[in-house]
Amino acid sequence: MILFFLPYCAHCELFRLQADAPIHGFKMPMFNERGERIWQCLGERVHYRSEAKIKIEQMCIEWFLPENANTVDMIIRSPKATVSLTQHRADGRSLLTVTNPGYTILGNDWTWEEKQHNKSFAKVLIRKNAHVTFYDNFKP
Repeated sequence: MILFFLPYCAHCELFRLQADAPIHGFKMPMFNERGERIWQCLGERVHYRSEAKIKIEQMCIEWFLPENANTVDMIIRSPKATVSLTQHRADGRSLLTVTNPGYTILGNDWTWEEKQHNKSFAKVLIRKNAHVTFYDNFKP
């Protein structure tokens, strides 16, 4: 098994992952063009599918506050997901849970896309059984 990472930058796609067996305890941080950690993808077990695609069991994406890269602002979890490393996109049919101090989102058959350079938000699309709970005691 070979696992090789290079830091992500906005101007290059120099990320390589190759494995002939599942990888246990997977962790892949993503950084902005200033080298600040913006989110990271974690998984209990990862299966290499291609240079651009992996399958993750017990996927967790932690999104960090822009002003403090050590504080998690949002957590996205799913038992199974397919992740595109080149498109920074995750898809799954199993249950997705998104938690944030102000809301919780649940649903099945979903897609998550990292925010684009010209947008200020990430995108989560839930196609089945979507439920959202807002917390009225949340104070930003």
